[in-house]
Formats: sequence, C-alpha cells, structure tokens
Amino acid sequence: MCFFNTLLSGYSFQISGINTLGQTGLQLSFGIYKSGTATTSDLLILECSSDGVNYLPLSYSLPTGLGTNAWFYRTAIGTIPSTANLRIRFRQAAAIPSNQYRIDDIQLTADDPGVTITASLPAYICNGNSVTLSAPTELSYLWSNSSTVQNLSVTIAGTYNCILTSFNGCTITSNSITINDSIPTQYIVTGGGNYCSSPGTGVSIGLSSSQTEYNYQLYKVLLQLALLYRETEHL
Repeated sequence: MCFFNTLLSGYSFQISGINTLGQTGLQLSFGIYKSGTATTSDLLILECSSDGVNYLPLSYSLPTGLGTNAWFYRTAIGTIPSTANLRIRFRQAAAIPSNQYRIDDIQLTADDPGVTITASLPAYICNGNSVTLSAPTELSYLWSNSSTVQNLSVTIAGTYNCILTSFNGCTITSNSITINDSIPTQYIVTGGGNYCSSPGTGVSIGLSSSQTEYNYQLYKVLLQLALLYRETEHL
C-alpha cells in the first residue's frame, strides 16, 4: 500500500477498523518519502483515535538539507489506545504545502504478552482418569494433537501446547505441558519361604525394584484350604 499526498492542502488518509483490545506497548512504524530538501513545516500530521471524533497526536520528524528528498522509516512517538476500532490518520494541514509526501509500509506492533496454558490437578493420568488443559480466551485454538477446543481433555500421556489465533488474525504459541502416565510399574514380590510360628522365626519378603515418588503397601493374602472328606463305608 502506498499513499501519495499532492501539494494540495486539506487531504487526509485514514486506516480504521483495527482491533487493539488487550494489546500493550503499541507502536506505529511507517515509511515516508519527502520530495523537497528545504523545509518540513508542512510535515504530514499523524494522529490516532478510538472513536473517530477525538484524535491524539503522534509525533515524528524528518531531516532537511542536501539529499533529504528520499525515503525514511520512522516509528511514531505517542500513546496508541487499546480499542476495538483504532483509527490511524495522516493529514496535510499546511495552507500551501512545499513537499509532496508518500506513505508506505505501515506497521502496527504490540508487546508479546505470551500465553500460558494450565493443567488441572493432579497433572497426570492414572487408572483411566483425564487431565484438562485450559487456554486463555481467543478467537480460535489449535492444540498439538489437532484439537480445536479451548479446554482440552487429555487421556493420553505426552507433551501438549496450543497455537492461539486472536481476533486480529495474529497467532501465538503457548508454553508446553507434559502429562505423564503415573500407572506404576508392576514388580515381582521376592523372598518368602517357610517359617515357624514358635519360637517366632520369620522370613524376608520385598519387591524386585521400586520407583521414586510412589508409596508401596504390603498386603497379606489369606488362602483358604478346602479339606475334602470322603466317607468310607465299611461292609
């Protein structure tokens, strides 16, 4: 896009419909061409507005002198509001402009706020339970498993993140969260053997291995022996 301003006064160029809600650190940069070298008293006025009625000035400057009839890239100084419909306007207010101006490569940037997804607790899968991963409210979502919901129910262990698309069409990738399968490894009970109840000798039993962050509890299994009797008839 290139805006060309002639030597006539009263002309303006406006961009509107820019949604900057929730954005911070907004900065406006643009390329500008000046045809003359003697003066910048007719410099295009740059302003922005949230309602189309009240405009706030944004300042920038251009050099004068030999060789300054050229393109320059400038970042405006001033406050750009966070609003649902930002307007940016260039206008010529000089009664008799001395220069022709061209505007190109307009770019509006904001701070990258980052985006964080969170997991419901406990953040692991065990015995068929699920973990819910939640993303902040945006226009659309694309999780690393191709799901497109805001709150993702996870039943498979793995590492997850989400690409969020804002109402402006900008995208940002969230942090990653790893969901572990906490079903413990089944180990073999070791030891055992014969013992005497009197005088109270015993035997050692244990597990073939163990895992950190797991608790183990030993249960006594009772075996019920069924005694079969057969009646013997004596003839």
